[in-house]
Amino acid sequence: MKKTLRIISLLIVISMMLFAFASCGKTPASERIETAMKKMSDSKVVDSDTTMKMVMSMQGMTIEVPMTMKIKGDMRDEKAPAISVDMEMSIMGEKMEVGICYVDGTAYLNMMGSKIKTKASDSDLEEIFGSAGVDSDVSPELFFDSEMISKAEITEEKDGSFTAKVTIDGKEYKDAIMEEIGSLIDSIGEEGDIEIGDTVVVIGVDKDDNVVSYSMKINLKMNIEGIATDATVDMDMKFNAVGDDFKIGAPADADSYTDSSKFNPRR
Repeated sequence: MKKTLRIISLLIVISMMLFAFASCGKTPASERIETAMKKMSDSKVVDSDTTMKMVMSMQGMTIEVPMTMKIKGDMRDEKAPAISVDMEMSIMGEKMEVGICYVDGTAYLNMMGSKIKTKASDSDLEEIFGSAGVDSDVSPELFFDSEMISKAEITEEKDGSFTAKVTIDGKEYKDAIMEEIGSLIDSIGEEGDIEIGDTVVVIGVDKDDNVVSYSMKINLKMNIEGIATDATVDMDMKFNAVGDDFKIGAPADADSYTDSSKFNPRR
């Protein structure tokens, strides 16, 4: 059972990495896509909702792992960045919830109901978010690149919006993935191999040339210590419109968080 859970965790890591790698294609882009990408790159705020469903088949059983993630980021004031990430995932009947918020120099961490807050500087963010398995870089540039679209199938709608669909050969980035996750495979067993199939990416752009959606479907085959696993991952990300009044605040129940200084009075 423990090995199965580690394989599930590994597949989740691979999926997240593919989400980033898929945004670095080597292609020309249409003028409107270039405009949309630049607008996203220049934006200092992000408000997104992500849903992911992973379906795995191994040792005669099928396992589904649904996950949702809400990300908010406000970098308009470089001296006072604000970030909020809420993630919920279910693995084999067990629900996992993680919430992290950084605002006004304080980091709030909620791990499965265990709530801690601590004073932190901007330079501490990577370590704090990493401790919860979350990336502190919520910049939209992580998911999109102006050179992403290669041989894309563009479908235009009557209202002026359009979608761009592209299929990426998994072999193109397998080596980079394997280099990054080699240590994870070693922790599961001495031998392992991963086959990454085609990844289908669809980007949605509205009539005003704003990127409003991003979806990806991945096919994977993995063999770790003799356990053969087939997996498909469906991921959808929606970007919400952000107004001038957009603001990230501390959790509504901030008073219920225990100050970390109580665990280390001398700090």
